[in-house]
Amino acid sequence: MGGTSFWLAETLGTKVSAISISPKQIDHAKKLALTRDQRGLVEFSIRDYTETRFPDNYFDVVWAQESIPHAQDKEQFLREAYRVLKKGGRLITADYFIGRESKNDEEKALMKNFMDSWAMPTLVTPQTFVTLAEKTGFMATHYDTTKLAEPSLRRLKHTCHAFRPLAFLLRRAGLRNKINDANMMSGIWGHEAMQKGLWKHGMIYAEK
Repeated sequence: MGGTSFWLAETLGTKVSAISISPKQIDHAKKLALTRDQRGLVEFSIRDYTETRFPDNYFDVVWAQESIPHAQDKEQFLREAYRVLKKGGRLITADYFIGRESKNDEEKALMKNFMDSWAMPTLVTPQTFVTLAEKTGFMATHYDTTKLAEPSLRRLKHTCHAFRPLAFLLRRAGLRNKINDANMMSGIWGHEAMQKGLWKHGMIYAEK
C-alpha cells in the first residue's frame, strides 16, 4: 500500500489518504513516510474500506489495488466507495477475478489453495463486479489485464520454486509455519491456476 501511495504523491503531486485494517502495515508505512513523503502529501490510517468514516463526497478518486478479493461483500465496498466519491469521481481497481468455473476436484483444490494462501474469501467474475458497480450507481467498464500481469506472476512462480528448499529447512528449524509456507506456495498455485484460465487479472474503471 505504501509504494502505490508514495508513487501517486511523488508522480502526480496529489494528496493521498491510504488506509488498511492492519496496524502493522500502517506503522510500517508511517515509518517509510518519514523518508519518502517530504511534502506531507500522504496520510495513513487504520480504517475498514467497507466503512471508512470519511465524509460524503470527499474524494476525487478511490484507488483499490489488488485488495477487493479480501472483502467478503463486494457490494458493501462499492457502496462505501460511491458514498465517499464526489460527483464525477472515479473508482479504479486492478484485481483478481474468476476466469471460469472449476471443472473437477483438482481444479477446485488448486483455486482453494491459491485463494486461502492470499486470504481471499471470494472472487467474482468481472461481469459480476461491473453489474454490482452499476447497481450501486456507477458507470463501469472492465479491461482484461491478464497478459500484462502474467510476466510478474511467472517471475513470482520461479522465485517461489527457488526458495522452497530453504523454506523447508527453516520450517524444520521452527522458523516458519504453515501460513508462511502457504504464502510462499501461493505464487506457484496462482500461476498454475491462471494458466488454466481459472482466474484472470482485470481493471475496473467506474465513474460516479
